[in-house]
Order: sequence, then C-alpha cells, then structure tokens
Amino acid sequence: MELPNERPGEAAGPAPGDQAGRVAALLVRHRAELYAYTLAGVRNPHDAEDLHQELCLEAIRCASRFKPEADFPAWGRGIARNLILAFTRKSRQRSILIQPDLLDRLEGVARDMGEEGAAERRRKALSDCLDGLSRLARTAVRLRYGSRSKVPEIAASLGKTVRATYTILDAARQALRTCVRRKWSEA
Repeated sequence: MELPNERPGEAAGPAPGDQAGRVAALLVRHRAELYAYTLAGVRNPHDAEDLHQELCLEAIRCASRFKPEADFPAWGRGIARNLILAFTRKSRQRSILIQPDLLDRLEGVARDMGEEGAAERRRKALSDCLDGLSRLARTAVRLRYGSRSKVPEIAASLGKTVRATYTILDAARQALRTCVRRKWSEA
C-alpha cells in the first residue's frame, strides 16, 4: 500500500514536524494489526481491504488530532470501529450486522494481541501450514475461505460429492489448527 507523499523507492520517513508523515509511518508499522481488526469486524477480506484503505485516508486526514504520546493502534482501531459501524449500517440489505458492543470486545482482544508483529507471525504460520496441506485440501480451503464459495460449488469444481468436500474441509481445518498451535508453541 502506498501512502500519500511517498514516492516508489523512497524511504518512508516523516519530515521533522510532519504529523501526517508520522501517522503514515505508524499506519505502515501497524498495518497487520489494524487490518486484522477490520477483517474481524466485517468478515470479508475484500470489504476489509476497502475499509482499511479508508482508515488510512481518514487517519492521515485527522493526523493533527493524533497525540504522539497516545496509543496509536487504539486510535486507529477507533477510526476503524466508526468505519465498520458506518459500513454495516449501509450494508443492512446484505445482512451484515455487527453490534457496537461486539466491536468493544474486539477492541479488548486486539489490545491484548497488540504485540508488535504478532499478527504477521500468525499469518506466516497459517501460510506455512497451508503449504503443508495436500493440493486438494489447499484448493478446497482457498475456495471456501478465500473466495467464500459455497460447499456445493467447491464440490463441483473439485469433482467430489458435497459430503466428501465437507470431509476434506473438516480434515483440513483440523490439520491447520494442529499445525498452527504447534508452530506457536515452538515460538
């Protein structure tokens, strides 16, 4: 993601006294954490990416309101929370509803998980574990969770029965759960 006032190949660093530059650098530093919070709020990677980009633009627009001594991830999650609520209000016809108290609970979880780089390590562990699945299982998982395809559609594309596809997905989820837990206990 390229932020305003950055040129390709140029180091991203704020000029002295440049609050928008500081906020842009913090957005890059905390991207994974803020994206994860947004994704948890909308549960669709495409919508989450759109909202994350809106969050970045809004954070830069409001950079003068950010106090350097403040907790940046919490400030960013506050912006994300408002964007998620506005998005869900506009998306009611698509049956996307989230209660504000759920976002408050997500805030607590996000704060607890806010250890720098934790989200990126989780993503790497999951990616490594996905690579360890059979090609069939990996394809089924990517269709189900990446493309959000329905199980009957996945079954048709794999040339399997719906029941066999559920079995493949169940086994893949169990293998991923075990693998990710093992990788985290090793860390």
